[in-house]
Amino acid sequence: MSRNTHQHEENERNPTTRLPSPVRQCVSNYVKCGLTETQIKKTVTINYSQASVDETKLHNLITYERRKDRPKIFSVYDMRNWCNEHKENANRHFKPFGMALISTDEDSECFIHLFNSINALFLQEFNEPCPINPIMADGAPAITNALNMVFPNSRRLMCWSNMIKKCRHHRNLVNKNDWLMIDKDIHALQLAFTDDIFDRGVFLLLQKWNQIPLIKQFVNYFTDQWVSNLCYWYEGAAFSKPSTNNGLESLSGIIKQKYTLRNKLHLSAFLPKVEVMLSDWSQASITTPFATVTDITSEMELHAYQCVMPTSTWLDLYKSSKWTSFDHYVAWKSSCWMVSPLSSCTYPVGLKQYRCKHSIGLAMMFNIYKVKDESRIIPLGKRRAPVMSTKADNPSNAHEDNAHENDTHQDTKCKQDEFLHSDHLNFINNTYISDEDDTDYNEDIFNLSSDISVPLYENSHISVKVAATSIMSMAIEPDIPKHLTERILKFIKTLSPIPHCLPTIHRSILKSIGVKPTSSSKFYCNSYLKLCALRSGHKFCDNEKCELINKAERNGNISEAVTLDIKQPLKSIITKNIYLFGNKKIFESFDISHDTHY
Repeated sequence: MSRNTHQHEENERNPTTRLPSPVRQCVSNYVKCGLTETQIKKTVTINYSQASVDETKLHNLITYERRKDRPKIFSVYDMRNWCNEHKENANRHFKPFGMALISTDEDSECFIHLFNSINALFLQEFNEPCPINPIMADGAPAITNALNMVFPNSRRLMCWSNMIKKCRHHRNLVNKNDWLMIDKDIHALQLAFTDDIFDRGVFLLLQKWNQIPLIKQFVNYFTDQWVSNLCYWYEGAAFSKPSTNNGLESLSGIIKQKYTLRNKLHLSAFLPKVEVMLSDWSQASITTPFATVTDITSEMELHAYQCVMPTSTWLDLYKSSKWTSFDHYVAWKSSCWMVSPLSSCTYPVGLKQYRCKHSIGLAMMFNIYKVKDESRIIPLGKRRAPVMSTKADNPSNAHEDNAHENDTHQDTKCKQDEFLHSDHLNFINNTYISDEDDTDYNEDIFNLSSDISVPLYENSHISVKVAATSIMSMAIEPDIPKHLTERILKFIKTLSPIPHCLPTIHRSILKSIGVKPTSSSKFYCNSYLKLCALRSGHKFCDNEKCELINKAERNGNISEAVTLDIKQPLKSIITKNIYLFGNKKIFESFDISHDTHY
């Protein structure tokens, strides 16, 4: 018996190996707040630095707190009972959802079982087989094999975003200039709006590429992977359907960031998270209901109101598919659009966003659609100035956009340092028209009489040389570092109208303003001391005896030889300060001005 039932002496307490009570209480609170195990361990280490906290005990305590007050599931039968109990809300709100237990290897057998389960469930509920067509996924071979076995008649779509990423991973097979052309051709081909147009475009594209022997390796890769195997990555493969699975990837990221907090949860711990997710999605469906018709914004109405729709005669080429080359195919496809009022349009924006100014504008002309009052009060702005081009030589080309004409003849004028990779506006060049705030008609800021370089952009009064010189002068005065100057130039380039020729790399800037670099670098392979070739920013050894032939060399495998020209800068310094060097009161007899010592 103790002297006091409420107070025990220290030596009368039973020994325990558990963590101290304050630590256990803090861990319990941290778990309820949703902190990760790493965050909890760091917090406990900081708050209880004097106490010795065993990591194994702390891990077991965190696991115990997470499993506490969670439903215990021991078998698939228990899980099925849990799903049956949670299939209907008390407020009679039906919440359909699907859950698939996928093994870690994600092989073909796993996806075959998943597809068969979906098919069996569909037969059970609707007494007919599941008509899944098309199916969007990434390039996993396991999904392709399972789909061919369970749903052989379904069209297996390839995510366009994953496709172009895979192609860019193989750009080291070609040089930089060829890759810019290849990337642009792939983007143009992806906008094919029917199967026949795509097939003909592929034929012309391969015909064009086969004339360039240096890109043969990439052509073989492209043909084998994206023509023979996974060929449904273009817009017309599933017209008016998403061409990427970015929405699913985004949802996966939200689940990890907001719900699971990137923790590997047990099934019993994950099911309550599923309930919270379903509740949140149901509430979100009220504020943002499922859209059966694509919305039309006021901005789109404004563009459509300004759009003119003349007739066209290019339907003969559309029916015959007799293009002479791939460039002819691209020019034809970008010269006119097939439009259905308020329905579809083959314009790049229409293919990507399902609505564009052409389909809405045509509906306005036929009195199918009326402009909203809030759009009517928006000022239309100044009328577009006429652009002198070769369009007058071919008046039959209808529905032409000035942007696409400029895209073809500006390519030979200037090369951009970076190619803009966007989903639907990567090759559309917007003609810049000056407004009242511009100074190109008010005053002559720079003297361009002796400057023969190209304009910075179309209708620009500033040339590339003047722009680069002005920006570099401002960067040199406060002594801005080179990498920061390049970042500023890249940001300015994103704000300028396209196409524009502003250089963003230090070597290109010096070349545009006529300044020769004071240093040059050469890279040699350490194995055979052979000069490396530069392709796409990587170094490659072309020696057939080298083990790393046609592979990107790492910094540890190459040596850099830098040649620095100090004669020219030294001569410039002496020339500018020759009168100071000749002053014997300032410089002693052993200095530069007295060349007898050299």
